[in-house]
Order: sequence, then C-alpha cells, then structure tokens
Amino acid sequence: MKHIVLTRMGLAKFDPGWFERKIPLFAAVTVASLKAQSCQDFVWLIVVDAHMPALARLALDQALLGMANAHVVPIDTTGLTCMRNGSFDWVSPAFRAYLLGHGIISDPGDYYLSSLIDDDDAWHRDMAAKAAAEAETMLAALNERERRPWVLNWHTQGGVFTFTRGLNWYPAHGRAVLSDWPFQSMSIFVVTRFSSGISACSSRHKLWPSFAKVMDFELKEISTEGPMWEYTRHGDSLGEWRCPPEAEPWDGSPDFAMDWDGIKRWQQDLRALGQAGEQGENDFTSLDQYSRQFELTALNEQIAALRQALAGPEPSAGVLDLLHRAEERRDGALKTFLDPCSGPATVEPRG
Repeated sequence: MKHIVLTRMGLAKFDPGWFERKIPLFAAVTVASLKAQSCQDFVWLIVVDAHMPALARLALDQALLGMANAHVVPIDTTGLTCMRNGSFDWVSPAFRAYLLGHGIISDPGDYYLSSLIDDDDAWHRDMAAKAAAEAETMLAALNERERRPWVLNWHTQGGVFTFTRGLNWYPAHGRAVLSDWPFQSMSIFVVTRFSSGISACSSRHKLWPSFAKVMDFELKEISTEGPMWEYTRHGDSLGEWRCPPEAEPWDGSPDFAMDWDGIKRWQQDLRALGQAGEQGENDFTSLDQYSRQFELTALNEQIAALRQALAGPEPSAGVLDLLHRAEERRDGALKTFLDPCSGPATVEPRG
C-alpha cells in the first residue's frame, strides 16, 4: 500500500523573512526526522505556493537534497476556484494530479495510506514503519467489510488511526511536556481508496472521529509508552500558546533524530533578530491572509462562471457589467493578497 505523507509549507506566504526563519527549522526538525525513518517506503509531498520567493525555493531544495522520496508540489493560490472551510482539501487537486501524473499512484482504485506532518514537527523514527504495519492490518479488515452488501458507503471502506502520545516542545525555552492528544495533526493516518477523494486533508484534525462516523470508517486510537510525535511551538506558530510551567528541560531524543546543531543555529539567528520565539496571541496577520485567500478564490469562481455565461447563447442581462465589477474587485484583492505588508482583511457586508 502506498503511503503518501503531506506537508504544507508557506501557502499564501510571500515574505522572504518568514522563509528565512522557517526553512532552517524545517530542515533541522522535519527533514531530519523523516530522513531518519527506519522505514523509507513512503512518498513525501511538500506542497508550496507557486509564488514562493525564489531564494526560499532554492533553500528548500537544498534542505531536501538526498531524499529521493521527497517531492515539491507547487500550487497557485491566486488561481484557485474552490475552497472548503474546515479542512485543507483545496490542496488535493494539486497533489492528486502530481501523484497520478508521475505514476506514483498507478491504479486510482487502490487503497492508500495518507498522513500529514507540519513543516516544523517531527515523528519518532519508527512512526512510518508502525503506521504501515497498522494500515496493512486495517486493510485486511476493510476487504472483509466490503463483502457485506449492507455497507452504507459502497464505493470505499476506510479507516482512521492515531497515535495518541506525543511531545509538545518549546524550543525558545528548551523545554517539553508529554501530551496525550488523539488526532493531533501529525498523528493521523487515513486508509481509503484513492478514488474516494478522501485524504488526511479532508477534515479538521480533532474532528476526524465525527468525519469517520459520517463515512462509516473504522476508528482506532493507539497508545504507546513513549511519544510518537513532536509538536513544535514557537513564535511563528499559528494560534495562542505559552510554555506551561510543568514543561521540563529537553535537549532532544535519538528517537526523533532531530539535527540539534541546526536547531542551535536557528535559535541563535532568532536571538540575533531580537525574537524570543514566545507567542501569547493569535497571529492575526496569517489569519487575515487565510480569509483573503477565500475571498480571492470566490472571486475567481465568480469570474469563471460569468465568463462561461457570456459564452453561452443567451447570457442574462447585466452579466457583462457584473463581470467587469468582479474583475476589478479581484485585481484589488490580488494586490492585497500578494503584499506581505498589507493590513487586516476587510469583509464587505452582503445584502
């Protein structure tokens, strides 16, 4: 069974400074972790923005040298015509086209395993091996269920499993704390047919139990004695957090194979920039940019629909004027979207 690991890096990010901070951490934590996996039988897709700064792309390619199973997949975030709130399924067309176009998935009707890992997190060196073994066990049960004529979702069976124990790491403080958190992003693994259109991107992390119930998927939580994943919390993390008082000193573990020389250089660079890496409030700049992306995508969809209507035999009255107004609005939205120094997004009231 093919195992596809997905990482989203810098989508809708255009500030070179962001990549200067992120890519060294990505190389020292995520790349080092996946490069050290005891089982290398997986395909790693790093989905990036097609408008990623050129120097950042060079740095990313350099970080991935020597990883034959790693592939960079660009996606044009300015040209999307469909996004769905509550998941990252909007990256699916790009990575699915890449997998099919490069022959990585040869039979789209086959079952496959998909998972996520963020661009600053790590896996235990045996995570890929344990996930592959669990997926094969689950597949045998899914094949048996397919023989039952009363199964609700006839085209595909499926299963979701998660390794519940991990580690929250606060690199600015050199501390970490154990975390028992089922369905944390990098701990979720999904088995289903590729033709189902479902992947680890199809639901918000903590709501996978609800999504699995809708799809009649098998659901399994796997407990381990030690942590199987590492969740990095730092100044560029999205969301509110603070280093908890119960966190203990942590300078790494060979189980995660992180590059500690690289991490120390990253920490020194942050200090040189005057950034402690602490964060107490939501990163509203990133949240606003996400809203801008939805607005731009909706305008792209509207423009495509209006152009199609104009090409028809009897376009409705006022379509051309509506198209011109939508195109003008999109030009403004695109300019704001691509400007890393733009202010908060504004949403016009709708009648």
